[in-house]
Amino acid sequence: MQGLKVNAEYVLRYFELYVFPKIGKLPHDEVPLHVWLSLIADISKQVPSIGIRILTYSKTAHRWAVRRGMTNFTPLSDVERSDLGGKGADDDIDPEIGARALRVYPNRRYLIL
Repeated sequence: MQGLKVNAEYVLRYFELYVFPKIGKLPHDEVPLHVWLSLIADISKQVPSIGIRILTYSKTAHRWAVRRGMTNFTPLSDVERSDLGGKGADDDIDPEIGARALRVYPNRRYLIL
């Protein structure tokens, strides 16, 4: 249970930094999809991993509120991670092998995954 508490603190912090300053004062049911998408897209351009987390946590919070009868409005329900325009799950699959592959370049000191 301790791990969940730490995770919840991080989630709250992400929202304090990225979401609440932009739309935190607006009533939930009055924030349309295009506002959410604009907010998350802007975050994703700066820090893609945080944009994905904000999307995931927002969708989870919306589902939680619907299950408890607090709202029927779920603007992000049809939005997927791939809609953010970041790296897709299959972007690093080697077409020759058909799976993820570690590439080693002889003239470089580092590996590219």
